[in-house]
Amino acid sequence: MVEISTDNVRGLLGTGFQVCITIGILLVYVFGAFLEWNLLSLACLFPGLLMSILMVIMPETPIWLLTSSKGPKAEIALKKLRHETNDNQSELNELAQQANESKKSFGLSLEQMKKLVVFKPFYLAIGLMFFQQFSGINAVMFYGTKIFKESGSSLKPSVCTIIIGVSQIIATVFGSLLVDRLGRKILLITSGVGHTVSLGVLGIYYFVNKDLKPEVESSSGWIPIVCLVVFIISFSIGFGPIPWLMIAEMTPISARSMISAVATGFNWLCAFLITKFFESLKDLITKYGTFFMFAAFCLLSIFFAAILLPETKGKSYDEIQSFFSVTKGSGQSTPSKTMLKSSESKRNDAGPHGSPNTNDNSN
Repeated sequence: MVEISTDNVRGLLGTGFQVCITIGILLVYVFGAFLEWNLLSLACLFPGLLMSILMVIMPETPIWLLTSSKGPKAEIALKKLRHETNDNQSELNELAQQANESKKSFGLSLEQMKKLVVFKPFYLAIGLMFFQQFSGINAVMFYGTKIFKESGSSLKPSVCTIIIGVSQIIATVFGSLLVDRLGRKILLITSGVGHTVSLGVLGIYYFVNKDLKPEVESSSGWIPIVCLVVFIISFSIGFGPIPWLMIAEMTPISARSMISAVATGFNWLCAFLITKFFESLKDLITKYGTFFMFAAFCLLSIFFAAILLPETKGKSYDEIQSFFSVTKGSGQSTPSKTMLKSSESKRNDAGPHGSPNTNDNSN
């Protein structure tokens, strides 16, 4: 989606896939309340099968076609994706330049990894994936029913998870609409603050009620539900969809497939570790200690997003790469504060499909 979208809607389209994921999660929660696990597993087989079949007719992106030396097909593909008033030739020239760069750098070497334009996005991608998973999201999603049982809530655990699922969809749609308006950084920071507060309060709840038996209802059993709803909403507007979007935005085309693959593998490794050892962590450092630990990681994620991450909202590929190529102390001006802001203001005068304003005669 990042490869085919224009700069002004790249965030919306890039995070849109997360909306589909949350809808799928909610459907599993709903069906899971009525079906046995084996029938639920069978039902989950069909969406994946349907997606595999539909991928046969999925068109290739213009940048991939250019990288594969299929220029005429790339021009046709771009024409289908853009409004008739868009300056396709200029965009095609820019994509061709990116494709040539990618061809020259084919087969990423260790020497190329040392370049700032590759190394910086790489460690930022790893950091984004680390903080996404060590927020504790998969512990909450996979053990949500058990967490609600142990909290002493009067609501059925299956009902609580459905509430979580609905909240996740609403928040993800809301976040997708805001990502191109407010920017990536502010949403990540807000997400981190929401994580820290909700998990911190949940840890305090378990600390105060550490002697509560799972089968005993508590008058304050609503607190875990509110905390987890706030947590899920916070995750859905920031650290849920945005890391996937920003990795594709930050990485140069020549290294995008490698960095994306490594970051995705690292993400699932972290997800496995959290899911596998969540119960053991609760036994080792108690339930409240486990949630305090997740809250501490979320607190660190706020500083990570605020200090280290660049803002990519509305920036073109070349502008983002210019940001990473600047060395501190080199005496060069920082693109994010000069040229990038100027170009963003120019794009605000563009038409709804990225075409230039015909009333602008500055050129």
